[in-house]
Amino acid sequence: MQDARLENISAPAFIFGMEKSPRTEINLEGITCSNVPTFAACAIAGNISPAPSKTYSVKTFSLGLRFADIGAVPETETHFDAEPLAAMPELVASDLTPLPACDTWVNLRGLGREGRWTY
Repeated sequence: MQDARLENISAPAFIFGMEKSPRTEINLEGITCSNVPTFAACAIAGNISPAPSKTYSVKTFSLGLRFADIGAVPETETHFDAEPLAAMPELVASDLTPLPACDTWVNLRGLGREGRWTY
């Protein structure tokens, strides 16, 4: 998940199971949170990633195998890099093109069109 906004979540925002599995790969970046006291929790180990403040930005959160060096034995680790914010940033513009106004919509059947399979 990348570039998300989370607000008013009383339980952990993310709960992960099987955190010690070598197949587990969780990567979250650019998550802005407000009123989310626990960002993540591991269901089996019970590890939690508490919020650094009421409003904060998570630069990166990763859970999975990490290699300390080439040839090193990998170990399952959690990395949580978050910083406090004074306030939530403004909403960014959507990537999706907005729909036209509802009063401009047309019913295709009213124009005499039929679907490929008519019932």
